[in-house]
Amino acid sequence: MKRHTSSLAAVILIAVAAFAVAIVAPQAWFANRAGDNNIASWLEVARVSPPGEPDAEIECERLDQVDFTYEVMNRGKVPLKGLKIGTKCSCEENGSPPAEVLPGEKASIGFRLRAPRVGLLQRKIPLLVDGSNEPVALLAVALRVKFDPPELFPPPNGLGVTFVKGSESTQEFVLEATEASREPPWIRGLDLDPSDGIEILAPRIDDFAEADPTLIRRRYHFPVANRSLPVGQHMAMTIVRTRDGLPFIRKSPMLRIVVVDSVAIVPNPVVFKCADGSRPQARRIRVVNRIGNQAKVTLANYDHDLLQVTAAPQAGEMAAFDIVPIAAPASERESHVEFAVGDSGSQTLVVRVEPGTP
Repeated sequence: MKRHTSSLAAVILIAVAAFAVAIVAPQAWFANRAGDNNIASWLEVARVSPPGEPDAEIECERLDQVDFTYEVMNRGKVPLKGLKIGTKCSCEENGSPPAEVLPGEKASIGFRLRAPRVGLLQRKIPLLVDGSNEPVALLAVALRVKFDPPELFPPPNGLGVTFVKGSESTQEFVLEATEASREPPWIRGLDLDPSDGIEILAPRIDDFAEADPTLIRRRYHFPVANRSLPVGQHMAMTIVRTRDGLPFIRKSPMLRIVVVDSVAIVPNPVVFKCADGSRPQARRIRVVNRIGNQAKVTLANYDHDLLQVTAAPQAGEMAAFDIVPIAAPASERESHVEFAVGDSGSQTLVVRVEPGTP
């Protein structure tokens, strides 16, 4: 009798366990199936704004911030938790996503996308939920910027080139334009106003594809040679010559031209601070040539009552000198040290001696 009782109890326990499994199985099945995108089969997503067909391109101005809102319908039998926009979509989530969407209910989710400066921008925005490693939906969006090519896009900080006096090497600056891909290059050349002393050579052109196949971005590399501009800073207005033969002045940037002497003193100026009337340590200056030419450098003139200047061993430079004040002055002093370079050149070092903490 006891044996039959034990057998009956075992059967009852097995039945109870099977009943429990039958109760929790649907929830467990959902949890295990979430990772293979089964959620997508009972999820409905519709775009609310901007209005129009879901796959239609949205026309906008360049660099516009365009807000998108989607309505998500849960047609499943369990709550939808953790609804959010994927972080790798190059967009910004707009507003707070819902904590959960109950069966049979709707919720809104939004994001903001920035338009490009020209052409077409296409994105597939991933929609994610808790329990799924892959997007449950990809929201396809397209922004098309109102644009009538060609258009010049000068660099935001302007154009600039630096020449070393005596060097025959050319420098380069770059202009970019977005043009119709079916047309030949728009820019044919460049003029400067004033143009004295500077020569601009024919450009090298690089083409880059845009997202919009009807457009192309062209980068024009202009070599520039200094023929006779003196040392100093110079400004000139650029005038673009286009394929129709007309000058294009609108948005043409200014060109800043800097010509530096081939010989330089480093550092310059030199500042000494004398503490409590004490004599500071000597500073070494170097005379260098930026184009590699070597010329004899000699000490020409300086204030012997204020400074001590002595030649130092060279280390690949044209010359080196050690400089130190003879004594701490009662007030700030400024003096010049003159060097003769070659047969006719000269360089000036500015030296300031100040009382105070070194």
